[in-house]
Amino acid sequence: MFKKIIYFIFILILIFIIIYIIFLRGINKPIANNGDDVIFNITKGMVVEEIGDKLEKNNLIKSKKYFKFYISISGKSSKLQAGEYVLNPMLSIKEIVEIFIKGETLSKEKTIKIIEGWNIKDIDNYLTEQKIINKNEFISVTNEIAKTKEKINMEGYFFPDTYRIFNNSKADDVVKKMLDNFDNKLTEQMKDDIKKQNKTIDEIIIMASIIEKEVRDYDDMKIVAGDFENRTKNG
Repeated sequence: MFKKIIYFIFILILIFIIIYIIFLRGINKPIANNGDDVIFNITKGMVVEEIGDKLEKNNLIKSKKYFKFYISISGKSSKLQAGEYVLNPMLSIKEIVEIFIKGETLSKEKTIKIIEGWNIKDIDNYLTEQKIINKNEFISVTNEIAKTKEKINMEGYFFPDTYRIFNNSKADDVVKKMLDNFDNKLTEQMKDDIKKQNKTIDEIIIMASIIEKEVRDYDDMKIVAGDFENRTKNG
């Protein structure tokens, strides 16, 4: 009888652990690895059920049940702020809730545009002109990250794109936003292709940066890339 009770308790604990792991995945895993920004509005008086339903219908979360349950057990329902937000399918439920709690609405954001061909110094100058950072802050942060990750530098990792950042963003926030964007652009297929060539992502980025500086025409880029590859193979 005692063994049966122990076995029963063990099964209950195992079931609880499985359910808990599923729940954690549900609130921490985004619905997609890529996707476009979506303008999402929370009006005054909207309840958690309505917000979750709207998030699900806009394909921003997989299930409103996870959203509702997370809000319930965390006791954050009263902290959600009304307003117009910019959300993305790459955000997890947990990240979306934090955005709602902080009230990071559209009115608190600004747009920056990183142009193709810009180097780190160009980006630093641009962000300084836009009064987002003090001069050389972006350069300083990227140099520190390069040291931490044992890279020569971070040149080529800042994907030319349009970004939305908060008005109070610091250099660290902008760098993280841009590196996350690069990581999202680098698909699993690309990573597999790079691995099959016995290359590292760093090697590909360095080569791409060199070619981009030397050649502007796309067809010529392919020729130069092939030439560089042959030179590398021949030492």
